[in-house]
This record gives sequence, C-alpha cells and structure tokens, in this order.
Amino acid sequence: MQIRMSAKSLRFYSVGSWGSGGNACPPTIVERRKVEERRKLSLWAHINTSPNYHRRRFPRRECDRYNNYIDWYKPALFYVTVGILLLSCVDAALTLYLLSHGAVELNPFMAFLIDINPQLFVIVKLGLTGIGLILLIAHINFRIFNIIRVDHCLYLSLFIYLALASYETLLVCRVPDFAAHI
Repeated sequence: MQIRMSAKSLRFYSVGSWGSGGNACPPTIVERRKVEERRKLSLWAHINTSPNYHRRRFPRRECDRYNNYIDWYKPALFYVTVGILLLSCVDAALTLYLLSHGAVELNPFMAFLIDINPQLFVIVKLGLTGIGLILLIAHINFRIFNIIRVDHCLYLSLFIYLALASYETLLVCRVPDFAAHI
C-alpha cells in the first residue's frame, strides 16, 4: 500500500504498508525537499522592499481603499518618517543656536520651555513630533475631512521641515550680519 501526499502541501510521501499482514512498522518517509536554504537575503529581497515595489497595488474590495487600518506599510513611509525626525532634530539645534545669537522664539509654548530648560525644549519637541508621526502612520489609509489623504500630509510635513531647516541654515549663515543689526 502506498500513501502519497500532495507535493505542494507536504513535499514528502511515504512508502510501505501500515498495519497490513501483521506488519507493525511505520511507513518510510522519503524527503523530497531541497537541502539548501531558500530564504537567503539577496539583492532581490532589497529590490522587493524598495519604495517603488508593491506586491498588491489595489485593495481587493473597493470599501477597503480608504479609512481602514493596515499592518503592512510602504517602505517609503519609513524614509519619510526618519527624514521628518532628522529634520526636527536639525530644527531644534538650529533654533537653539539662533536663540543664543539673539533670535526670538515666536511659539509661546516652545519659548516657555526654552526659558525653563533647553534640554526640556528638545525632548518635548522631538516627543511631540514622534507622537504625531505615530498617529499619522497608524491612520495612513484615512482621509482628513474625506478630502486629504494622510500620506500626503506626511509628504507635506517633510517638505515644510525641509523648507524650515533651509531657512534656518540661511539665517545661521547670516549670523554676523544678524548680530550686527541688534
């Protein structure tokens, strides 16, 4: 008697008789899988997780397109999130540098924190940015007021932080001129 299993499901089959004619030995299992490991990291694995690669481009159901939570995010969101956090760090450092050279903080809450302790300012600024990013990423498939997609808000935040860091860098380059006019 031969028992054959599907090659796709279990990839092995047994040969021999089980319980016929007084033979009590179990069937022999013949291994048909390849010995080498297939799950190796390769260049193809990195290409598959690139920002432009999508396993499934469209949702299965039309109702799943918007306003639902997901568990697999686009790799590009990681780069955008890290970019926003890094630019937030640059913004905090340049703000403290400009404040030490005579600039004034216009945000009253952040000015209050800077007056208490500059380290507290940096911790609160990065903490609020991080919490905001976590909330936005968790709701990435949602629309704000059923008009604006949340991922567009993330890209806009990255652009605004880039513009702010560029402006502050321009101010830092002009610090001797800025200090001379005060």
